[in-house]
Amino acid sequence: MKYFELAIAGCGGILGFWLFFLRPRLRSTALVNGNDVFDKCRVKFIGSATWKTGPSFAGRASFPMVQLQIFDQGLRVSGNFRWIRWAVPTIELLWSDIAIVKKSPTGIRIVRRDVENAFIVFQMNSRAVLSSLSAYPVRIDDS
Repeated sequence: MKYFELAIAGCGGILGFWLFFLRPRLRSTALVNGNDVFDKCRVKFIGSATWKTGPSFAGRASFPMVQLQIFDQGLRVSGNFRWIRWAVPTIELLWSDIAIVKKSPTGIRIVRRDVENAFIVFQMNSRAVLSSLSAYPVRIDDS
């Protein structure tokens, strides 16, 4: 009977590990553009974010869990710490994937062109982020 209880506990531990660590990571890495063109980060900002990447996948992470990295080819929003990256998706967008970047009361709103009703709101340093983005080929509405 003792071995049976140990086996059940072991299966429960494996299932819990898969549910809390592996399954969300598989789901979040599916959002990566997959072009492997993001080579050298030009600017990095730390903050919080809210995202909606499809009809049913949305989330939020508070400061300082999210990083926004700007590259020559586009931008990446991901978890700031290795241990949180299983819960915060890594979203890579080329400049051509972005319809507009709008200033919002709490930060900036990145509206995607390739997916309907998909957006990312990055909350922190909106002036500095918009200033950095002005050097790249993206439409900015700072009104």
